[in-house]
Amino acid sequence: KAPFTEQILIGTRGELENEITEAFRKSGMSHILAVSGMHMAVIVNLFEKFFGLFPSDKNKRNARSVFIIVFIIFYMALCGLGMSVIRSGFMLIFHYLSKIFFSGSKPVENLGIAIVTVLLFDPFAACDSGFLMSVFSCGAIFIFAPHLKAFIVNHLKADGKPLVKYFAEAFSVSTVAFLSVLPVSAAVFGKISLASPFSNLFAGFLTQYIIVFGLITVLIGFVPFLSFAAGGTAFIVSVFETLLLMIAKFFAGFSFFCADVSESWFYIWILGSA
Repeated sequence: KAPFTEQILIGTRGELENEITEAFRKSGMSHILAVSGMHMAVIVNLFEKFFGLFPSDKNKRNARSVFIIVFIIFYMALCGLGMSVIRSGFMLIFHYLSKIFFSGSKPVENLGIAIVTVLLFDPFAACDSGFLMSVFSCGAIFIFAPHLKAFIVNHLKADGKPLVKYFAEAFSVSTVAFLSVLPVSAAVFGKISLASPFSNLFAGFLTQYIIVFGLITVLIGFVPFLSFAAGGTAFIVSVFETLLLMIAKFFAGFSFFCADVSESWFYIWILGSA
């Protein structure tokens, strides 16, 4: 049993040491420990790449979409149906339903439908901090992150430089997500981490590989003639987890990154308004 991997894959609570959860909170990486759209998107993308290895027609693509929808529902239940899980799950479900019945849909449209669906079932979700932060960050990423990335890439003249483009995208996503949830997180937690846009430059990259190799470890562990390989993939997961924890502890070590709302509310208000 690996509590860290289990936490990242299905959002299990209460298994990690307080020191670890505190380091992730101070470094602005707490969202990694709660299953959200990033986790689901990585897993679904893994299925898409696997299915892409085989030839397909429209009927087979529809069957694959149905399989992914069923898996998403199962995964949502496995993760405990938290607000961020429900929001991201509905978004993906509507995405694949639109591929079956229409020509597709845009992420912002799926987000809007998911918001309406959640609020129809539970109007009080509008008062849930987890749901609000999930919706705000997701909307900001869809609407503002591409423009910020384009600005950075053009300013740095990064065409033809994939590494620079990657960091420009990672910084854009983490920055707009951080700013969009700033008022809510400040009101709920009383403190915010100013390290978030920087720590997540590396955290997102490592988390994707933890999710991928963690899921592969779980799946091949059930296959008798492949179970011997589970040890190798589990080792890879442990390496990425060690690096992720090092990053969390590194940024958590700088006390000036952790802002107290009561002492710095004015600056938080300016950032949140922006």
